[in-house]
Amino acid sequence: MRTAQASFSDAHLLRSLVECSSDCIAVLSLDGLLQEINRAGLSAVRSSEKAQLVGRPWADLWPDHIRSEVSAAVFEAVETGSARIQSRLTQDETPRWWDVHINRIDADDGTHLVCVCRDVSDLHNAQAALSGNLERYRVVEENTSDVIVRAGMDGALLYVSPSCRAYGYAPEELVGEPAGARVHPDDLQRFFANTAELLAGEVETLVDRAFRYRTKDGRYVWLEGNPRVIRDAQGRPIEIVNIFRDVTERRTLQLESERQAHLAAMARKLVGLGYWRLDVADGRLTWSPEVYEIFGVSAEDPLALQEAMSFVHPDDQAASEMRLKAALEDGAAWDTVITRLHRPDGEVRLVEGCGMPEFGPDGRVVAVFGTIIDVTERQRSASAAHEADAKLRDHAERMALAVRAGQVGIWEWDLVTNGLIWDKRMFSLYGLEPREGSTFALWSGALHPDDRDRATAEVERALVGGAGLDTEFRIIRGDGEVRHLRALGNVVRDETGAPRKMVGTNWDTTEVRQALISREASEARLRKLVANAHEAIVSINAAGVVTGWNAHATTLFGWESR
Repeated sequence: MRTAQASFSDAHLLRSLVECSSDCIAVLSLDGLLQEINRAGLSAVRSSEKAQLVGRPWADLWPDHIRSEVSAAVFEAVETGSARIQSRLTQDETPRWWDVHINRIDADDGTHLVCVCRDVSDLHNAQAALSGNLERYRVVEENTSDVIVRAGMDGALLYVSPSCRAYGYAPEELVGEPAGARVHPDDLQRFFANTAELLAGEVETLVDRAFRYRTKDGRYVWLEGNPRVIRDAQGRPIEIVNIFRDVTERRTLQLESERQAHLAAMARKLVGLGYWRLDVADGRLTWSPEVYEIFGVSAEDPLALQEAMSFVHPDDQAASEMRLKAALEDGAAWDTVITRLHRPDGEVRLVEGCGMPEFGPDGRVVAVFGTIIDVTERQRSASAAHEADAKLRDHAERMALAVRAGQVGIWEWDLVTNGLIWDKRMFSLYGLEPREGSTFALWSGALHPDDRDRATAEVERALVGGAGLDTEFRIIRGDGEVRHLRALGNVVRDETGAPRKMVGTNWDTTEVRQALISREASEARLRKLVANAHEAIVSINAAGVVTGWNAHATTLFGWESR
């Protein structure tokens, strides 16, 4: 094997370079004896006298546990021209790592072995730390629920961590496909816009970083990324590293919160509920849009407290100021009160409001918050309803008097439950004691057998047809007496036209029926007397028209009554 040739034209310069080196440099004879050593070498072997070391076997200067390894390396360098050993030594209880190179050199004065020993402890420790970090990174990567991805500048995925299995995918299924391949279609435009901004260097950390991604079973989950652009030494982007975290639950709660806030805003707008806040520190009065609308002023011209109070009706101002003062000074809230407002258009509106103080950490009042709603129409409606109720009560009282005077019974038949409700007069008409839980059978069972089929058929016709019930029938009272009753009823129907109930009245017509029968009998007897009289009897109305002509009149005048 060819060996290196050295020309020491300037031995002094060469010696100076060797002495200044931080590496431990030693020159050995081919049998391993030390011939020369620099200052760094002396320091390494804890010696200050070179003369005490020259001529000694170089291997003897090393700790016992590696002397054989050093001797073998010396022998290898003699035979092959070079050798290398790496060994760990402990000095002052501190472990140190050495990298030793031994080379055979042919010089003018013969062949020697040059040993260069370098302390590589810092490099070794750095590599060990890096290896440990890589191992820890691998453990974190394989066990974290976050999905770690690397994407090239063309958008293709270069790496996907094993945590993607939680969404049904194996890493190899995703590597190579575009980063946005599984993004929800509604999020794609925002996804690409964010990527463009990131690559352009306009933003290093994106604010809106959550997108919906499709899982293998077709569901969509919200993943929030934390992307970083990796750049080369010239600052050019070479890839994007991103860590995705599942924020589906948080996003769902956020969307629900936003939906609830939207619904609350719609509800406030729908009912006209406004809110206001008075800040104690600066006296600033904040109104919601609904309050401006209630006061009839523009939101572009915010009002100070005194200006707002000037809208309050003079008769209500003192009470309003007292409530606000109690809230500011005593921390007292107030319940719902109605106050009159004078709007700029001259209209007086009624507003209903309440208020409460807000307290700071020290317990002092920092603001007063309140709500108001325009109740003008409601109050007017309430007044109108009160008047209508009064009229209805008067009408009901008059109806009750009429019912009592006419001895009329009132009934209601629920066609869904077959329940029958009678008032006291109905039970009295039928000769029964008042009871609960009556049904249609109570009424039909009281009907006279000769009238039952007809009366029930008339009820059925009323249910099917459009006309109400109007009939007469006989009943057999609880005491056995037969009475004649008149019945009227109306059918109440639902929105489909199906009958739901029938409401009506009964009253006793027995005396009227008997009077009618007596009158008909009297009229029959009178007609018989007139017809058989021996005198000619002729009846004439006020217009002079003959309305009656008995048999003797026919004989007397020769004219038939027809």
